Amino acid sequence: MSSQDETAPPYEYIFALRHSADRETRLWWRKRKGKGTITIDDKSIGGLDNDGNCVVASGSVVYVCEMEAALVPK
Repeated sequence: MSSQDETAPPYEYIFALRHSADRETRLWWRKRKGKGTITIDDKSIGGLDNDGNCVVASGSVVYVCEMEAALVPK
């Protein structure tokens, strides 16, 4: 664990979520840099696994997300 996350600027990263069984299904979510949770409408809907991969569970469906773009700080 590095302390870099604590001092990182509040960039927002956009992730595209892929249904783990359907690569055509893509949803857009946001993750705050330096936080281990993924939020939409200020509600936590997922997080990072132990390897730093972003994973979202929606019911019994698990989505795997890929970083598509980075936005400037808000």
